[in-house]
Amino acid sequence: MDAGQRAEELLVDLEIEGLDASESRLLDELLIQTGLDRNHFARSAAAVTLASRMPLLELPSGLKSRLVEAGQRSVAQVSPMRRRHPWLESAAIGWYAAAAMLLLAVGAWWPGLEGMVGPGTPAALTELVPAALERERLLASGTDLFRWDWAPTDDPAAQGLSGDVVWSAALQAGFMRFRGLQANNPAATRYQLWVFDADRDDRYPVDGGVFDMPAGATEVVIPIRPGLPVGEAVAFAVTVETPAGAVVSSRERIVALAAGQG
Repeated sequence: MDAGQRAEELLVDLEIEGLDASESRLLDELLIQTGLDRNHFARSAAAVTLASRMPLLELPSGLKSRLVEAGQRSVAQVSPMRRRHPWLESAAIGWYAAAAMLLLAVGAWWPGLEGMVGPGTPAALTELVPAALERERLLASGTDLFRWDWAPTDDPAAQGLSGDVVWSAALQAGFMRFRGLQANNPAATRYQLWVFDADRDDRYPVDGGVFDMPAGATEVVIPIRPGLPVGEAVAFAVTVETPAGAVVSSRERIVALAAGQG
């Protein structure tokens, strides 16, 4: 068993039954070696506990199956611990994981859950909500929004690129979805979003933040949280920049553009 697997076993024990002094010291040593932290499973444990106390609700079409699949994938990733904790084999854990994701995703849809999931929910729980599910929630909210498709450029990083932008002017937030955008090395380059506002000079679009594309990802959804208010978004552009990003982009490498009628 390698250091990572042993560290994960001890982290599971930490959440389930606690550790004695020697195990705690060993865990500290393994965390330094592996780069994991003591909260590695804490958020999942909190979500599963919350899910076990709440009934399942009816979901918008298609969302329930995606949540269940995501929960089952999460459970499959804990296989190194199954020999020590046989209860992890239980199918119910998969449903609890799915239910936890469900509760976190629908908190803003059903007012009855706002006391437990929604505004004021501890960060340990809200961090579990995948951006893809937040995007689904935004699309289902009925909030004034638009969705524009990405148009790839001739840049090598954009070969095979597709996806879209969802933006809500009322919420000043949205999401970018990418398929086929080339993975980047954060130590060398990062992608940066720019939001062109009808009320601002085109030379100075609003900085939408830097982001990375992980290797091997089929689809990636990234939140849009601009640093300044956007009056009327007329276009979105993604550039390749240095690891720190740019204050004003040279626009030498534009990989994607999205524009239309808001």
